[in-house]
Amino acid sequence: MCVQVEDCNSCDDVKGELDQVYLKKDLNGVHARQRLLTRKQMPADNVAQFSHASKELAKDCVCV
Repeated sequence: MCVQVEDCNSCDDVKGELDQVYLKKDLNGVHARQRLLTRKQMPADNVAQFSHASKELAKDCVCV
């Protein structure tokens, strides 16, 4: 990606830069913790997949 919007060469690059600044995956830390705590291993998930999904959910949690 480009460093600043002025350095971008295409509309997709500009959109990507703006999305990184203004869009957040999950602004509500309580909701993120609830999703992590209630995440259950699906029948098709192996241990590695479940662990990876849990780690991804944990990234959105706000530490208190």
